[in-house]
Amino acid sequence: MVRRSTSFYVLVMTAGLCLNAPALAQDTRPAGRPAPSPNPAAPGFDHEGSDAKAIAIADSVMEKMGGRKAWDETRFITWKFFGRRLHVWDKHTGDIRVESQNREGQSIVLLANLNTGEGKAFIDGEPVADADELAGMMKNAKSWWINDSYWLVMPYKLKDSGVTLTYVGEGAMADGRAADMLQLVFKDVGDTPNNKYHVWVAKDSGLVEQWAYFREAADAEPGFITPWANWKKYGRIMLSDDRGEMRGNPARHTDVAVYDELPRSIFDSPDPIELPSLGAMQDRPDDNPLERLAALVGSWEGNIAGHNPGDQERALPIRWLTEWAFDRRFLRFEFTSVEAGERGFLEWVGYFTAAEDGRTIETVWMNPGIRRKTDRFFDNQRIFFERGTFDPDGKVLTLESRQQESADEPEKVIRSVFTLIDADHFTVVDMERPTDTGPWVPAFTFTLTRK
Repeated sequence: MVRRSTSFYVLVMTAGLCLNAPALAQDTRPAGRPAPSPNPAAPGFDHEGSDAKAIAIADSVMEKMGGRKAWDETRFITWKFFGRRLHVWDKHTGDIRVESQNREGQSIVLLANLNTGEGKAFIDGEPVADADELAGMMKNAKSWWINDSYWLVMPYKLKDSGVTLTYVGEGAMADGRAADMLQLVFKDVGDTPNNKYHVWVAKDSGLVEQWAYFREAADAEPGFITPWANWKKYGRIMLSDDRGEMRGNPARHTDVAVYDELPRSIFDSPDPIELPSLGAMQDRPDDNPLERLAALVGSWEGNIAGHNPGDQERALPIRWLTEWAFDRRFLRFEFTSVEAGERGFLEWVGYFTAAEDGRTIETVWMNPGIRRKTDRFFDNQRIFFERGTFDPDGKVLTLESRQQESADEPEKVIRSVFTLIDADHFTVVDMERPTDTGPWVPAFTFTLTRK
């Protein structure tokens, strides 16, 4: 990262909207028009009745959860609604599998398509042949999915068809933390279009962490308020499974998982699913090590502290930006000092990418700084490469490279240690040593907090 130089400063109730994500249209706008939103609203979203601040917050929530592209490309989601009713959902085809029990305690397996309304139903493994009974069970399958999926993925549907989204104001959640409050009302969508929701977006996490349900949009008091807790990463997206308590009972989804591939037989056959084999993937490390760095995406601010031989330790405020690039094959970053130091602005740009071995992270770092200092320019342009791996927990990335300031200088080994503390904090510690066996000497420490 920033290397030592001659000076440190050189350096059951839901509106239930359609969850099939619309295809992104080609950009055919005339020159000068604004670029398309990275999180376009679904057809039928009430742009005119919604306000800009609420829409901006909804877009920020989508980015915090992994981004619109990750959501659109996520294919299979499985969960048990409050631990009782199992769903396996193919987002790309609309196929669903729902497992439950009827009032007589018999097992029910519903294999349906959300787009066509057609499918098959089984009671205790026997197919339902009666046309009217089958039609009723297909209707139940969609209604259950509408309700149960909203309790899992509502934050991805803030700009869905039929939604009017407005900003209510700032408010405190049950735990006292500050939040921005949004309101969702609906028109001509879902099984219960007269519902209304208030959603609290926590200011510190940027995620939906509480909601309130109103049976009628005109109601002054909600039917309930519950948390959205225990956010975790599944595949490339974030999901929350904990809704606190409902009527004195724990309200928590179980068997939550996201997959790229599942056997087609899940949607064709009533044969039992081995849930342990399905659910085991949810805690498996990502196949692409680059995805572990998704937590760095966003804007950050903090400082860099370090020293040079003979100098006192110094600190410099910096800004840091990380974003996906080239179809998520690279993670681009840039950082700069907030103000000029003794010899100008600190300025670096670089890319993370996954190596061909599928386990190693490679980087390229560039100092593009040709920055004006009083009446002259200084050019400390440099480029170097690093390679490294994560610790077993996926929270610490250690990168190393070899560098030589000039032909007359000895070669040094440089180490950068990224530590992902949590969703809103990370640090980087730069160290170096003159030989492979010498002691590591601290050079610089970055401390960053999400803006």
